[in-house]
This record gives sequence, structure tokens and C-alpha cells, in this order.
Amino acid sequence: MPDFPTITPDSNRNVNPIGYNDPFNTVPPGYTKTAAGNIVAVQTAESLMRDVHKQKKILLVLSYWRGDIDRVDLLANLIADLERVHNPDVDILLFGRKDCKQQIQYGTVERLKSKFQNVHVVTNAGNYADGFPWAANDMWQDLIGRMETAQYSTDYRGFLNLEWDCVPTRPGWLNELGREFDHAIQEGLAGIGTFQKTPVPHFNGVALYATNINVRAKGLRGACDASSAYDIVFAPKLIPVMLDTLKIQLDYRRPTIGPEELFASPAALYHGVRDLSAMSAVRDEFINHIPRASQTFTQKTIFTYRRKLEGVDNKDLDERIVLWQRGWQSSGWNAVVLGPSVAERHPKHALYMAHVASLPTFITRDASNAKWERFLALAVQGGGVMADFDVVPSTAFRPGSLPEKKGFQNFDDSSALIQVDGPTIEAFIDAVMAFQPDLKAPKPPTPADILKTMPEAPAAPILTKLRGESGWREAKAVHFSAAAVKASLPGFTKNRAMTEYLRGL
Repeated sequence: MPDFPTITPDSNRNVNPIGYNDPFNTVPPGYTKTAAGNIVAVQTAESLMRDVHKQKKILLVLSYWRGDIDRVDLLANLIADLERVHNPDVDILLFGRKDCKQQIQYGTVERLKSKFQNVHVVTNAGNYADGFPWAANDMWQDLIGRMETAQYSTDYRGFLNLEWDCVPTRPGWLNELGREFDHAIQEGLAGIGTFQKTPVPHFNGVALYATNINVRAKGLRGACDASSAYDIVFAPKLIPVMLDTLKIQLDYRRPTIGPEELFASPAALYHGVRDLSAMSAVRDEFINHIPRASQTFTQKTIFTYRRKLEGVDNKDLDERIVLWQRGWQSSGWNAVVLGPSVAERHPKHALYMAHVASLPTFITRDASNAKWERFLALAVQGGGVMADFDVVPSTAFRPGSLPEKKGFQNFDDSSALIQVDGPTIEAFIDAVMAFQPDLKAPKPPTPADILKTMPEAPAAPILTKLRGESGWREAKAVHFSAAAVKASLPGFTKNRAMTEYLRGL
């Protein structure tokens, strides 16, 4: 075999810095030679983001005060449970308002520590600001000030600001948001969030911001008091530096949501659901691994409807709503209060309300309109169980004790407790709009009169009794109508009568 010539590398060339065994010092794949003759790795957008990713983390901020700490505690546990293994790319900041004496539970903090390397527990250093938006503004000012300091800016490239009604929708959500954030930074922006048009164009405060957002947005400190929320005040400065992302969705003050709609959203973070339905759906889907059809939280939801009326003691009604919620919750139900903002989402709202405003009534027009408007709100939810807020259950009236949700079922002679499926409630709304009352009739039309114009509904047992009526203590639910309370408990208010019933008196 012939000898191959010995090749001696040019000693004047730069030594290959990556140890590529090539006597000719050629450029290996994935590398390039600089003007000075150095061989370096090619820097792509992905590799640059990986480099930044390795250097600095995302800080997840859970802010709380005494009014929402219990809900934030539940959220923190869900966040920990969604991390299937330890997440080295994210740390946690539990950020309490200064007047909140209670702390996140010790067990919750330990659960977070099992999934995240660092869990900071910090109290807002600001003043004793109270109420909304002053207290939220004060905490925001404190937070962005902290992010600018070396203590945080050295370790974190961004911070995700969460509120109590936020829910992550799937495992891996933090990394999804992190990647979206890194792309925004690469494009010269300083954060990602959800753009809102009302009440003025702005980015909602729940967003993932660069730790130097104060500098990038050209000043976010000061001029933010009790007059308006910080995300509204600083909208002109934040809009130019933020990316509107589908990864975060805001459904402002939504009362409840079902799993099908929640998981149809592209969002990794869903913001705005007031009850525990979203949190329950995510836990059942990804942690408890309960089949979608067997998830029970939305099946045990009961709704009521509240519209504030002129000339009515709304403080008294607020107390009654609390009693209603506590009564149903103590029997195992998810008690949800719907309002006009929900009803107005129905596409037929304007036409429907114009028609019911013409129907005869013995009560005030506003009160009559509210009684009819509740059906629109229930239709927006896809149907379900609805009770007037002066109807409370016995402890034995548990979810699952109702017949199958089919048709329009009246469990009360006055429609104070009903159950209806989605298609039927829409058909009922159409029937209301088509209904022409007999103006000579002795009584105004009721929902029962409308039902008579529709195909026969399945028979439904009467489950409620008026307070004081024969057998009322054994009833599944008790209706505290004004007439019934006056007749059975002279001198009692509705609220006092309901309170005594819930106490077992």
C-alpha cells in the first residue's frame, strides 16, 4: 500500500477553537469563519433565544390580598400540579399586599418548591392603598420597581403577572408563553399580552413583561393613583412595545365556562372566569385524567340572575345573593350569579328585550324585564339549572338528584327553579318573541303561558315549597317569596328568614 503524504497544518492559521480534527482548518457544518479568521458557531434566531433562555429565567408572579388569597392558593396548587417534572426555567414570586396578614399555605409553598427551584415570598413595600384600582396600581408600581433591580434583572428576563381569575389550560403552558415572549423580544418588543378595545384601547395587565419594561416603555412609574387602573393609564406607552398573543385570552368577568369551550381556545392562559369551573376542568383533564363526558363540575352548576334596579335596596339584595350562594354551595353546588353583561351576549337580546318590554306586568317595568332577561343569560350558558335568588336548598338537595336535562322542566309553580337544555331554551326565547298576550287577561303572562305554546315538555316534579307552606321543611328547596315570608314570619325580612333556615332554625 502506498504511503500517503504527510500534511502539516499551516502554523500561522488560527487553531480551530472547537477542536474540529481537520488539518486544513476548514469550517465545519453549523459554524462560520469571522473576518479575523476565527471559527464560531452560526447564530440563528433559535440559538440566540436558547442562549438567552439558558442565562435567565421567567418569574411567575402570583399577587394576592385578603379577599382573593384562597383562590390564589388553589391556583398555585394547580400550577405546581401541571408541571410534570421540575421546571428549571421558571421561578415563583408570591407577592402579598401589605395589609394581608394571611400567607399562602405552607403546604402550597412546599408543592411549588417541589417543581420550581426558587419560590420568593414578598410583601408589597408600598403604602396601605386599599380598594380597586388604587391598591392594584400601588402593587404594580412596587413590582416593576423591583424588576429593575439587580436582584431580579440579573436572574430573570421577564415576569408573568397573574391575577386570581387566571387559569393555565394545559401542561407546558409556561414554556409556551416563554417561547412566544422570546419571539416578541427578538422582534424588538418588550412583552406579550391580550389587547382590549374597551373601555379604551389597552393591553390587559395580565401579561408577560420584560424585566426592564419600565425603561422599554419609557417610564411607567408614578401618575397612577385611584382614578384609573394602571393598564389603562399607561396604555399609550405599553401598546407600542407589546405583542397581542393568542396564547393569553381574556373573557372579562365571565361567570363560568364548560370544558368543551375552554379547551377549544388556543390560549395557554385563560383569564376572567369568576368561578372554579375552568380550574376544575383543567385539573380533571390533565391531573385527575377524568374523561370529558364524566367531568361533573359544570353538571352541578346552578345559576341565578341579578340586574340592579332603580328604587330598590341593592345592598339588601347583595346580602341575599350571598345567602343564596352559601346555601347552594353548602349543598355541593357551584353557585353562579349571571348578570346583564352575560344576557347581552345573546344575538337576539335587542329584539327580545324590545318585545318583553311590551308585555303586561303587575310589577315595575325594570323588574319585569329582568325576570324575562334571565332566560337570555341562561341560553348564553347553553342551558342548565336556574333558581331565583330567594330559593335555597335543603342540605339533602345534592347535585345529581335532578332528572335528566331534557326540555324545559319547572320544579316550581312560579318557575323559581327550572332546568332546561340548550336547544329548548333557544326555542323558548323564540316562543317569547312570538307570543301575543291577551290584553284582557286578568293576569300578566308567565313563562308557563309561553310553555303552553311549545311542544309538550317532560313532566317535572315539584321540588320547592313556599316558606310556611305545608311540608316546607321536608322540601328539596324553599322559596322565600315576599308574600310567604310576610304570612309565615310577620316582621321578618327575607334575608333574616333565609338566614334562620340556613342555620337550621
